[in-house]
Amino acid sequence: MKKRSEKALCLISALLIMSLILWYFNNRTIRIETQTIYSDKVVSDVRIAVISDLHGAEFGRDNAVLRGKIEKLSPDMILVLGDMYSRGHEDDAEKIIELLEDMSKTAEVFVITGEHDNGEEYRRMLTESDKIHYLRYSNFETEVNGNRVCVYGIDNVYISDTFDLNREFSPPDGDKLNLLMAHIPSLKYDSFGADVVFSGDTHGGVVRLPYIGPLFYDGYFFPKLTLKEVILDKGLFDTGSSQLYVTSGLGNYPIEARLFNRPEICLITIEKESSK
Repeated sequence: MKKRSEKALCLISALLIMSLILWYFNNRTIRIETQTIYSDKVVSDVRIAVISDLHGAEFGRDNAVLRGKIEKLSPDMILVLGDMYSRGHEDDAEKIIELLEDMSKTAEVFVITGEHDNGEEYRRMLTESDKIHYLRYSNFETEVNGNRVCVYGIDNVYISDTFDLNREFSPPDGDKLNLLMAHIPSLKYDSFGADVVFSGDTHGGVVRLPYIGPLFYDGYFFPKLTLKEVILDKGLFDTGSSQLYVTSGLGNYPIEARLFNRPEICLITIEKESSK
């Protein structure tokens, strides 16, 4: 009887240890997600590091691991898509500003806010920083490796049925590579005509199952099995006039519960379209 109890205890202990290792791996380690997008508007490659939805998480002290991984990727631009801290944790704002400004030593940093990190004090610090580009229904033109690039940023936390970016901006210059940063993924951006749209917010559904996709997304269980419409959960989508890239981000809210969906930094390379 005693031996059976000891075996049961050992088995339970082993299962707990394996569960902790699995949890740690899925929630506290960063993977690099790579994607190539082709465009006839570039004369040379544009490497873009994309991060989103940190929700105040730390990867290494003061996010040294996160910063180091981004630096190692040698991006030409860094896009930050919002929800860098969680609502109710506004004290994290200053720490996020320090992180963003430190990343600017690697490449130009462009920032938008989400539904969590839209506090007035954080926005004030973003506006006053001379090391990052804070885009709030605004755009910034730059040159990257001989390419003319225009980056647009919006801060919507909800996309209405009547949403239309053409009411807010002049039509994009067709001779430039036009990038749109929008925290919430939506097909409604397509009519604006940006070449690539970058979004976050979804957390990739948090739990993802092989061949099935997200367990739960936007109010639905197993959405890719039960819904007919396109599920903008994670990855690259051709929306017609634009390419939409959705990152599952880095953090969690309200609890750390990722599974088969590790925190990610995305490296998007925009290459000249092949003539083949």
